Amino acid sequence: MFSAFAARFVLATRALCLGAMVVFADAQVVVAEESPGFHLCNKTPDVINVALGRYKDGTFVSNGWWVIAPEQCADLINRALSARFLYVLATDPFGQVILDGATPICVKPEYFEIRGDSECLTRGYLQGNSREIDTGTADGFTLSVYPDGAVPDEM
Repeated sequence: MFSAFAARFVLATRALCLGAMVVFADAQVVVAEESPGFHLCNKTPDVINVALGRYKDGTFVSNGWWVIAPEQCADLINRALSARFLYVLATDPFGQVILDGATPICVKPEYFEIRGDSECLTRGYLQGNSREIDTGTADGFTLSVYPDGAVPDEM
């Protein structure tokens, strides 16, 4: 399990540099189809750190960390999507989970690319639980993460 202690260790340097202060335990998610690729928008008042998992050539691969400022978006995949399901884990700079789910994902403190999603700890990685995102058959997909209860009326 991706512990709060491990996450604090992982992201302490970013917290000092970026100065995020408010923590939300739960987040609402809004999705939209858009330009080719996978885009994640941070609609919280704090910096978030994002790890992404997906199947590439039959193997689960996780990458991270993208650091996304409040009210900013990042392109996590810059080409038409080839996988229907993507897996996202987001934390604040203090290691509090902003967005997670039930799908295991291997992560580590620094930027990473890890092949495989099992036996994370025995392979020297941390394990988090990511949220499965169904992109359908879209070439492009945008995921917006909002603090709990802050979904705009028009969505």
